[in-house]
Amino acid sequence: MNTQLLLASCLIFTPLIHAEPQHSSGFDAQSINEKSHMWPFERYGKIFNVDQSSQRFEFVKNAVYDEKDPQKIIGRSRNCVHWSKDTVFINTEVIKDFSGIKSPVVVRFLAANDNEAQKMSQASDFSAITATVLLSAEKAEGIKAGKDEVVAVFTPDSPNSGTLQINAKPVKVTMTKRRSKITTEKVVEAGQIKEGDWSARITGAESKKIFVAQRIELTALPDPREGDDPKLPRLLVIGDSISMNYEEAAKEALKGVVNYHRNEGNSFSSNYGVQYADYWLGNYTQKSFQWDVIQFNHGLHDLKQTGPDAPYATPLESYKAYLRTQIEILRKSGATLVWCSTTPVPKSSGGRYGRQKGAEIAFNKAALEVMKEYPEIQINDLCQIVKDSAVFDKFKKGSDVHYYKTEEQKVLGDAVADAVKKALKTKK
Repeated sequence: MNTQLLLASCLIFTPLIHAEPQHSSGFDAQSINEKSHMWPFERYGKIFNVDQSSQRFEFVKNAVYDEKDPQKIIGRSRNCVHWSKDTVFINTEVIKDFSGIKSPVVVRFLAANDNEAQKMSQASDFSAITATVLLSAEKAEGIKAGKDEVVAVFTPDSPNSGTLQINAKPVKVTMTKRRSKITTEKVVEAGQIKEGDWSARITGAESKKIFVAQRIELTALPDPREGDDPKLPRLLVIGDSISMNYEEAAKEALKGVVNYHRNEGNSFSSNYGVQYADYWLGNYTQKSFQWDVIQFNHGLHDLKQTGPDAPYATPLESYKAYLRTQIEILRKSGATLVWCSTTPVPKSSGGRYGRQKGAEIAFNKAALEVMKEYPEIQINDLCQIVKDSAVFDKFKKGSDVHYYKTEEQKVLGDAVADAVKKALKTKK
């Protein structure tokens, strides 16, 4: 494609790209090729607003911020991506096992650990943690650099094992029982992304502020609107594992009130919130993708300490700065924002992921200072609810910060429902 044409098409596409946060030099090619640190780790970004005629789309991924200045973006989250006739599109799909695979086929295996990698390099039977069935591959490449990966002809003999040909020698490979993953990869046409929602890992090159993809690995995503009632408003909950604990109870309490959604996986610390807020917002400017209420929280990962006198994982001033930055991103959605206070740490613990009893007090105080700067943000004080309710008496004597009991989850879920209903009334 002609470079001038590419430049013109990117300029035409600019209105679809959100101006904030803005990267000073346009598309950040280096950042887009970096591996995401968010769970689930294989998702590198999402594709929206596909324009087949102009061979471009909007790519949304994590923003990259300067560690020393959480207000400074060094890699933007929303970018214009183009493709050319030379771009390779790879469709990936996670499969349960090898049952549906026609043999023989070329497969890339990653050894389960160093010991298994050594066995593999010696062409001995080994265990693998991942397997990628290369449906479009025409030849095997043998053992890859590092000697923990092999690409070879594979013949399944069971749903989770089979025989590889390594250096003309048959080698038995078995998938590990835990955490193993099997995917397929197939070369497809660009038209494959015409419909549907996708996650993508992209590599390419930037020239004159135009990024042209060389390789795009696509994974189909379920439509986030599946199960939504189009007549109801949409709620996004951004939170850590505590929000996972009360999710079902809150959904039940809000049935018929909102379409309930939460961020993928764990929201982790406030730093993650800054990096992934745009990613979680998704395609919010399009009808039926909008957010009417967003409840968000970060804290239990920020306040981690290895001991009583150890520094917090996130210093309090940094915590406040991250919250301010995330709020500015979330406000773009036009949703009513609800801040959820960090629930109590009932008992001190040490080690890499330790927490100290009562550490939430300092972080909730810091968060409240920030929220006062944004009077429109409502407060859902789950921390106080836990402290006041007798339902949590046993929790207060334990060492786990999570809520596994049904009665605990119901109290928290009902509190979330009350806060959301109040936010909806305010929005009206």
